[in-house]
Amino acid sequence: MSARDIVIRYLELVAAGGPVEAIDALLHPDVKQTEYANALSPVNRSRDRAGMLSGLEAGARIMAEQRYGEPALVVSGDMVVAEFDWSGTTAVDLGPLPEGTLLAARICAVIELRDGRIIGQRNYDCYLPPVPPGDAARSP
Repeated sequence: MSARDIVIRYLELVAAGGPVEAIDALLHPDVKQTEYANALSPVNRSRDRAGMLSGLEAGARIMAEQRYGEPALVVSGDMVVAEFDWSGTTAVDLGPLPEGTLLAARICAVIELRDGRIIGQRNYDCYLPPVPPGDAARSP
């Protein structure tokens, strides 16, 4: 598979919530994900392979539903830059955000491959203001 095909498959699996085993098969053993500071996470966070997979499982528990827009991709060798919209509704209270809050972000992910597997992912997530349940402005 080409770098583009691998990243498209990865993003499809993440959007579908797995299966985790299929996502894991696309990850290099030494993969590292970095999420740069944003409105929901005020500090940079890094995850290894286990952290990425447990983060996917945690996301499935805290989000009632999620939607991913069609990604725009730029490919340069083993690096793919993907830009897409994401939105979701919380299934539980998240700190000050009550259950049912609509979250939305414009995401840019820089994904690098080695040996046909994802070795690095850097996320630059730009969140819109959260929309509480019952608010008339519910579309992201």
